Amino acid sequence: MPNSRKYLLVAFVMLVGLGIVVWNVLEVEKPVEDRSDMANNGTSTISTGDVAPGAVDVSTIVEPKRKPPVVDSPLLFPKSFDAKAREMATKEIAILEASVTKDPKDLNSWLSLALYRKMLDDFTGALDIWDYTSQLQPGSSLSFLNMGTVYAYHLNDNVKGEAYFKEAMERGQMEVNVYDTVARFYVDRMKDYDKARLIYDKGIEAMPMYAGLLRQSRDLLPQ
Repeated sequence: MPNSRKYLLVAFVMLVGLGIVVWNVLEVEKPVEDRSDMANNGTSTISTGDVAPGAVDVSTIVEPKRKPPVVDSPLLFPKSFDAKAREMATKEIAILEASVTKDPKDLNSWLSLALYRKMLDDFTGALDIWDYTSQLQPGSSLSFLNMGTVYAYHLNDNVKGEAYFKEAMERGQMEVNVYDTVARFYVDRMKDYDKARLIYDKGIEAMPMYAGLLRQSRDLLPQ
């Protein structure tokens, strides 16, 4: 396993233990400070990724209409995972699976487990979990945002990706990460820069406290 990915796994495990996970896109290797080519490729100034919150308002969790996902499916590791990485991931996944088996409404554990499944390229397993968590907490944009990302960027299904991103926007009208992620989808996958600008403009109008960041990202888009 490349050192960068190994370190990323270590950081992920540590953050899961704290109940806070921010999973940045693996393909992005350029330091955040390096903005030299943003005007050419439309890269956003806002760092986004899959996010599992560290604190959950239990009053927002409801009884899901479906059964919980099966959690005892085998772990199939990509070849890039060495023995140490496999050991670490196996241990943490076992802990999370035990937590959700004991409490099927343990939202944080489900969300962390979904990120592990995505990390192992088990997109079917990750999507199944996010479908379930979207019913556990239907008012949250999180699961819809993550499903949109998987469909658009990993399964090359822009139609489903866009549908889930629209669901995320309906629920995350006061979340800057939602506006930026959806706008980036229109830039990266659809090459629709006008639509991306409209998304940023909606965010600027809805969240004036983040207008500077959103406007900066919008203005870096190709003309």
